[in-house]
Amino acid sequence: DAISGVVLKTLPAVNEQRRLSEPNAQFVGIDPVTAADFNGLNDPDGNPLPADALTGNRVYITVRLSDDIEAEAGDMIAVFFDNQRVELEVIGIVRDTSLTSAVAGPGERFGGMVIHIDAARELINEPEGVTFLAVSALGGTRDSSEFSDGVHGRLELFIEAHPEAAADIVLTKQEIVALGELIGSIFV
Repeated sequence: DAISGVVLKTLPAVNEQRRLSEPNAQFVGIDPVTAADFNGLNDPDGNPLPADALTGNRVYITVRLSDDIEAEAGDMIAVFFDNQRVELEVIGIVRDTSLTSAVAGPGERFGGMVIHIDAARELINEPEGVTFLAVSALGGTRDSSEFSDGVHGRLELFIEAHPEAAADIVLTKQEIVALGELIGSIFV
C-alpha cells in the first residue's frame, strides 16, 4: 500500500551551543509525498507530524538524538560531510523507528534526523538514486502474507530486470515476524 525511496547516510551531528555530539547519527532523506503514506513521523506522544514541513535545511530529529545532543525544536545543529559543515534547523522531535534511526547491534541504536530527500542529496553530493526502498503491504503483522508474497515476487522480478540498481531484498515482513517469535520464545 506504500512505497518510498530513502537516502541514508551516517553523519556526525553536533549541538555546538551545548558542545555535545553524536558521531553516528542516521541522516535520512525522505520524499515527503510518498513517505507520508507510512505514517512514520510521529512525535513522542504518537501525534503525526507533517512530512511536507521538511523544506530546505529543516529537520526532525529523533528522541534519542535529541537526548544525546540536548537539542529541541527551534535549535540549530550541524552535520559534517566531506569536511563541510552544514547547519540544520530542528523543527520537531520524532520517535525513533526503523526509518528514522539506526541499529548498530544488539541493544545499540543511534538517533537520527529526517530531512527532505532533495536537501539530503545535495548535502551528500549524490543528486540521484536512493539508498533504501521502503515497501509496505496492506494488512497487519500476521494477516498480510497474501499481499506480502505478491509484493515480494514483483520486487524480485524488478530487481532481476534492473541489475544496474544493485538492489536486494533485505528482510520481508514474514522474516521479521519469525525473528520476533523466535526471540519471544526464549522468554516463555
